[in-house]
Amino acid sequence: LNVISILSQISTAADVYPIISVQPEEDYSIPQKIEMINRYINCNLSNKITLEDVSSYVRMSRTYFCMFFKNHFNEGFADYINNRRIEKACQMLAATNKDIESIVAECGFKTVPYFTRVFSKIKGTTPGKYRAAHFIVK
Repeated sequence: LNVISILSQISTAADVYPIISVQPEEDYSIPQKIEMINRYINCNLSNKITLEDVSSYVRMSRTYFCMFFKNHFNEGFADYINNRRIEKACQMLAATNKDIESIVAECGFKTVPYFTRVFSKIKGTTPGKYRAAHFIVK
């Protein structure tokens, strides 16, 4: 008898442990992954959005997600989130009378100073000056 047949005779299925645990994963197409990422971000823009949460949602490792995101969105994850939040803030500044604190909260920023710093970096002006130049009276 060879060694394999002897081992199979003395072992049971309970004695076998997988070396790698592979969970079934749906293989989404690139457009599906992009749509899932956008949907997650759109639905959670006013909440904390972490790279780990989004990568898990689309079933990608953190490393692969970062490469995928940069390749398909042409910017890093944090920059993309901040740009989307500032876009939303611009719409609100131009179309509503909401105070800055409300806009900051609805756009997912934690503090007014941080929001103002990010807004100024992206738009080249302060939120107050932006509103003064773009506000549409309704």
